[in-house]
Amino acid sequence: PSMCDCVGYAYSCSISSNTTTFPILPTQAKSTAFHGLSDKLGLNHLKKFEHLIYLDLSTGLICQIHDHTFSNQRHSQYLSLHSNCIREVRKNTFLGLESLKHLVLSYNNISYFGKGSFDHLTSLQVAECDHNEIASIREYIFVNANNLKNLDLSHNRITTINNYHFVGLSSLKILKLY
Repeated sequence: PSMCDCVGYAYSCSISSNTTTFPILPTQAKSTAFHGLSDKLGLNHLKKFEHLIYLDLSTGLICQIHDHTFSNQRHSQYLSLHSNCIREVRKNTFLGLESLKHLVLSYNNISYFGKGSFDHLTSLQVAECDHNEIASIREYIFVNANNLKNLDLSHNRITTINNYHFVGLSSLKILKLY
C-alpha cells in the first residue's frame, strides 16, 4: 500500500489519523512497523500475521489491548508499544507471545498490571516499562519471568517495594527503579 515501505518481508507503515482501513500486507511478513495505529482500526487484524518476528506498534493511539490480540504471534521476539496511551495490562494481553524476548511499553499511561500479566512471557529477557503511571507492583507478577535479565520501571510513581514483587526473577541483572 502507498502508506507502507517494504524490503523483502519487512514492512513499515505510517498510518494517518483519518485512515479507515488496515493496510493489506502479505501474511508471511516477518518484520512490521505500524506507526500511528489507533484503536479504531482494531488490532485484531494482527492475527493473520503468524510469522512476525519483529512487531513495532509505537507512536500511535492504542489505548486498549484486548485479550488474545497477539494469540497468533508465536514466533514474535520483539514487540514495541512505545508512546501510545495504554492504561492497563491484563492477564491475557500477551497470550501467544511465548517466544517474545524484548517488550517495550515505555511512554504510555500504564497504571496497572493485572494478576498474571507476565505469565505467558516465559522467554522475555528485556522489559521496558519506564515513563508510565505505575504506582505499585502486584506481588508475584514476575513469577514466571525466569529469563528476564533487564527490567526498567524507572520514571513511574512506585513508592513501596516488598520482598514478593520480584519473586521469580532469577536471571535479573539490571533493575531500574529511579
